[in-house]
Amino acid sequence: MAQQTQNDVSPGYVQGFLASMPIDSLGVSRRIVYYLKRGGLATTLDVQRAWETGSLIIIKSVGKTTVVRVEQAMNALLADNGFNLTINELKLFTQSEPDAAPAPQAPAGILMMRYRDLPVDILADEVGADSMARLQAAQLKTVGEAVDFCPAAADFMQNVPAALAKLVAYHQKGLQEKLAAGKLHPQACYQDRSLGEWQYLAPEQENEQWALLFALAGVNKAASLNQELSFLIADCSEREKLVFFKQHHERERLDDTKERVGVTRERVRRIRLTAVQRIWKQIDRRPGVYFQTALLIWADQGEALSLAAWRQELLRRQVMDAEPVWQDVDALDTLCAILRSNPKRARALDLEMDAALLSLLTKRPGD
Repeated sequence: MAQQTQNDVSPGYVQGFLASMPIDSLGVSRRIVYYLKRGGLATTLDVQRAWETGSLIIIKSVGKTTVVRVEQAMNALLADNGFNLTINELKLFTQSEPDAAPAPQAPAGILMMRYRDLPVDILADEVGADSMARLQAAQLKTVGEAVDFCPAAADFMQNVPAALAKLVAYHQKGLQEKLAAGKLHPQACYQDRSLGEWQYLAPEQENEQWALLFALAGVNKAASLNQELSFLIADCSEREKLVFFKQHHERERLDDTKERVGVTRERVRRIRLTAVQRIWKQIDRRPGVYFQTALLIWADQGEALSLAAWRQELLRRQVMDAEPVWQDVDALDTLCAILRSNPKRARALDLEMDAALLSLLTKRPGD
């Protein structure tokens, strides 16, 4: 493809190209692709729009370093396909076109992708009684089905500010229900606020709704302590997981682990240290709300809560699932092994909460 410039390529042509390129073509790591897809992005056009609006950084697990890598990958994609443009120039290019409509804060395509499976009831106040009756008569259950069937529903999803306001309210209600049921602890922090603050926070301006929606949706997508712990150990190899759990869960002797793995004692120590560093790097970066909730429940009930009682309380509140996180190690055993692995956070875990661990639960990003 010949080199293209701003003088001989229309914004629509560039956007059409980006819309045709799936996010997997970005050339970033699989982990970053996973984060972006989890944030509702499917094509490189979605990435470009999210980058323009500053909403990339709001996606869970995406930090400044990831944003830089995505920007570099987008620039490389454009260059490799003959566009003499950077992502920043494309932003200026699309905004400077006199006939181009202002870029919406959140493309309707992203909204539909993220919210096709939401219950159709969230459209009730917007599409009108007649349209809602048609949807119900047709036995349509989800927003996606409604948009495919009813023009009024499609129009609503195209009206981004109204759609965002409705979806913010929907996710806020979901968070309030989790907190009211005791499933999440109000002092557990997500991004820079406690869940108690998030449940009542209202956007003062329309341009704040997208950020609030990402935050609320991120909290509500969290399923359980099991899911969060699985994510924390995901960067570890199977051998690292084996050594980690043998040493910090089963308290196996170093010589026994050495024989099991078939390496030297020093190699076992290095494998264990690598696993610990990987796990705590993720925890320090963004502790999960279920991870924090489990610890805060312990802190609330103090020494009267035995490990067996703690497990039952977490199961009763649906904070964790009965299924194991890794092999036959369940969520509570995994959590205890993680806490044992770092003496700066917890003493040898029989299981006392110390000041360092409590500070982890209450610290804000940047503290």
